[in-house]
Amino acid sequence: MKGTYSGFRRLTCMIAALAIVCALAVVPSLSPRGAYAAAEDYAMMTAFVGADETQMNFNWYSFRRTTEQEQLLQIAEGEAGGVFPGEHDEIAVAGALSEGKVNYYVFKASVSGLKADTQYVWRVGTAGAWSETCSFRTLPSGEGLRFVALGDAQIGTNGDEVSDGAAWQDTLDAAAAVSPAFVLHMGDEVESFGSGAATLPQSEREYEQFFGARALRGVPFAGVIGNHEVSKSNWSEHHNFPNLSGNGASSSAGAQSGDYWFVAGNVQFFVLNSNVKDDGVHAAFLAEAAEAGREAYGDRIVWRVAAMHHSLFRGSTLYEQYGEEDIAQRRQSLSATFTAQDIDLVLTGHEHIYTRAHMMRGTQPVPAEDEKRHCSVLPDGEILYVTLGTSTGNKVFGVCPEAEDAPYIAAMYDGAAPQFTEITVRSGMLKLSTRSAAGEEIDEFTIYKEDPSAVYPQIAGAEDIAVGIGEAFDPLAGVSAADAIEGEIAVSVEGEADTSAAGTYELIYTAENTYGNRTQVRRLVTVTEGGGCSSSAAGEAAWPAACMAVAAAAALKKGGSARRKIINK
Repeated sequence: MKGTYSGFRRLTCMIAALAIVCALAVVPSLSPRGAYAAAEDYAMMTAFVGADETQMNFNWYSFRRTTEQEQLLQIAEGEAGGVFPGEHDEIAVAGALSEGKVNYYVFKASVSGLKADTQYVWRVGTAGAWSETCSFRTLPSGEGLRFVALGDAQIGTNGDEVSDGAAWQDTLDAAAAVSPAFVLHMGDEVESFGSGAATLPQSEREYEQFFGARALRGVPFAGVIGNHEVSKSNWSEHHNFPNLSGNGASSSAGAQSGDYWFVAGNVQFFVLNSNVKDDGVHAAFLAEAAEAGREAYGDRIVWRVAAMHHSLFRGSTLYEQYGEEDIAQRRQSLSATFTAQDIDLVLTGHEHIYTRAHMMRGTQPVPAEDEKRHCSVLPDGEILYVTLGTSTGNKVFGVCPEAEDAPYIAAMYDGAAPQFTEITVRSGMLKLSTRSAAGEEIDEFTIYKEDPSAVYPQIAGAEDIAVGIGEAFDPLAGVSAADAIEGEIAVSVEGEADTSAAGTYELIYTAENTYGNRTQVRRLVTVTEGGGCSSSAAGEAAWPAACMAVAAAAALKKGGSARRKIINK
């Protein structure tokens, strides 16, 4: 496993990337430099998504008067709580003086070689002066992904970053309740606008509220740069993204403002800096990143999702403020680029109201086949565009009359309720459920890769088996069912195997999805006096005859035998 950081030696380490729970240590407040630092002397400890489930990026600040400029990042497998594990790995990280947060160092680290879906703990500091201990869980590596996306928080809009921070925290708490793999924010994290050192102190107070939300200590973060961040240098201080590209970077915001990509589950994500209006650089990035994804992950990538701040199919009064010409060129060129790279979903923000377009073929709407069920079977070349509303209730613009009548609009919500969108992904389905922090349902829409009415469950673990007389046998142990749309599906079993009497017993396993598509599997359980097939210490050569019969039957099935039948109804 590898740790990387700017300008420092590399040490072997262990790590992973996902749900993070922080347990505050009980320590004194401020202390002289070199003595025991307080947990509060370490600020905005944030775990960012890495390139995939094997990597995690980290970002944190520490108070320069009580902490060292060179610190250790320690990581070990385990759960939060209790004493930090004695067996752990660590990397040394050099900090830099923060430009925006006076008297603080800022640190960045990236660790790779992690195990998928594994729990770890981590902390930062030096001997005798440690931060709180945090835990995180790595991203999933295959089928089944759930994440949440949120629109503009824009903390500090009304000159009160504390109340905005409380609203942001409430929305994140509601979003975290669905156990997302990560949080994706669509830009305008903070309100402070403009460049120059004069804006940084207020901006830092807003960032403290944004990254100080307790839920961000429990879920990895991915972000999109908005128009309120693009002119400030402290954007790059506060973020640490994977696979960064020079394409799309804004000189004022630094390297972390460039386009970047990552993989979670079976989805490749492409994040663009839409403040840069040169669509050619975004097209180059998308082409390079898509090719890199195909080379590294092959058929694992089933879905492709793009995220950027500005909406291509807008509906708020920003439509009136900036006019159609502000977005028309990008709509034409970027929609063609997204189509060329087989993008399925584009998530945006900026509008502060929720807007879902119809499925779009280029710039032409293709109304969903079944609007009442809010779903569409996705043919090649169609893309869903969704603009996320406010996540704090700040600056709700309202609906523009011209946009309301636009042919591309499928659904709109201009309420001031803070909201988030839960996105569930399986190989055959991508479902968006948008609701307020208070639980009000706002919109729901599902994209299918194929007609869901033609998808049948697959039953696994119900192969023929031999057990010994008197051995325990649970007919559902190790048996599961799933399909590409609904994921895990309940399995029932008919029949009984009497393990007190030798003989062959037939069991029927059934799994049925919500479309009424049913799969049944017949399983033979052979009870033998010679013991089960797995109980012979001497190996296959010493198996009883009943076990040999089971093995022979399994071999025949590979050649097309119909002895074990799978029936779709």
